[in-house]
Amino acid sequence: MVSLDELAKISAVKDPQVIAELDWLWRNGGINKEDYCNIHKAGITFDAAGSYPAVSHIFYTRELVQKFLTEERNNKNTRHRRTANMYSGGTIRVRVYSRVPASWRTEIQNACAAWNALGYNVRFSHYTATDNVVRSSEIDIQYTPIASTTISQTLSIACSGCFSELIQINQNVYGITNAAMRMNIAHELGHTIGLHHTDTFEGLAVSSAIACSNFPDPASIMKSSIALNEPWTGFTTCDRSVIDWYW
Repeated sequence: MVSLDELAKISAVKDPQVIAELDWLWRNGGINKEDYCNIHKAGITFDAAGSYPAVSHIFYTRELVQKFLTEERNNKNTRHRRTANMYSGGTIRVRVYSRVPASWRTEIQNACAAWNALGYNVRFSHYTATDNVVRSSEIDIQYTPIASTTISQTLSIACSGCFSELIQINQNVYGITNAAMRMNIAHELGHTIGLHHTDTFEGLAVSSAIACSNFPDPASIMKSSIALNEPWTGFTTCDRSVIDWYW
């Protein structure tokens, strides 16, 4: 079987820039394997807007792909991302709703402890609530149905210096291991203070003063996809560099 790399070498597409753009789309989920192979075999004709054909359900113009590709090349050592609003630092109380299952409560405690063990100026103090009333100035962790396959999600930060006040765990997700629970909560706690996914182009690039040669840091707690059986790997060197930079 011809590999994707070998296919690209014998491709009908000869423009190195187009090949680089196709590879970017492939690496970042903007094009599936079948479309990638078909374009390389048959060549490519762009429409008037310069869009790539048959790319998932999203149309990527060449202008947009070139922008992302340039950013990837320029920020290969700074691929950790952040939101527009970042937490200013300090200890945050984490209020765990009483209906959250015991297994999740244990891993919430473990995830908070892992963050605290880093020793930086962002800490999480968790406790189990006796009621399910939302309280401001704390992170509330709910156990609730979410109409998707996502394991957990976090509300966006509303203001500069603030933190997000809501994490939701999807009660419709089954078969998740304890280690994956801890990884998910550590990930969501990262979102509550302003960290974005490391392996997408969402959000803003973290300062170029932070070096991360392990592009795109696939073991980071802030990677975009966490499996139901994800092992607990802790914080990568790049994770620690980013957290140290801000807190």
